[in-house]
Amino acid sequence: MTLPNVGLHTKLMVALALLVALVAGGSAHVVIEYERQLRLLELEERAVRIAEVYSRALAQPLWGLDRHAIEDQLTARFPDREIVEISATAIDHGPLVVVAGTRGTDPTGEIVRVRPIRYASAPGAPARTIGEVRVVLTRAVAERSIASARRAITAITIGVVATLYAATYLLLKRLVRRPINRLEEMVDRIAGGDLDARCPVASGDELGRLAGRVNI
Repeated sequence: MTLPNVGLHTKLMVALALLVALVAGGSAHVVIEYERQLRLLELEERAVRIAEVYSRALAQPLWGLDRHAIEDQLTARFPDREIVEISATAIDHGPLVVVAGTRGTDPTGEIVRVRPIRYASAPGAPARTIGEVRVVLTRAVAERSIASARRAITAITIGVVATLYAATYLLLKRLVRRPINRLEEMVDRIAGGDLDARCPVASGDELGRLAGRVNI
């Protein structure tokens, strides 16, 4: 794509803005997705740990079919916003206790872990499975946290891009645009018949050397 009627300064600024936005946006996306996968993996591991803990803690009350003791243990976790359901089931009696919180509208956004509950009736006796515990955690809390982080990172990225753009605009205007404008004015004066026109040499860079050659 060519921009024949656009100045060099504008072309450089557009190219720089596109490059910085692409790099910053891509980097932010990678960071956010990495954080998202990490948070969801931690949530799955947490669901496994909770299920493992309850599979051991509920063995005694489940063997005695003590519903109150089971319910007390299960409800103790419910200040946790990520847990939406914990249930204990006995093999010969079906579901004994189900403690449920507020569920989301998307069941696919839930993490479910089930662990058997085993109990040995006497020391040295083989443990046998007497039921299971089911733990359901929602991804909604983690997703909201990730969405908030995404908005924050996006805002920071936009701020950085805008600041860099403004600083670069001023630098290019001083270092490139002004010397080129002075050269254009001098050439126009020479073309108009003013052979004594000279361009001030304000730097030793390429534009400064070019101005010196044109003066000669």
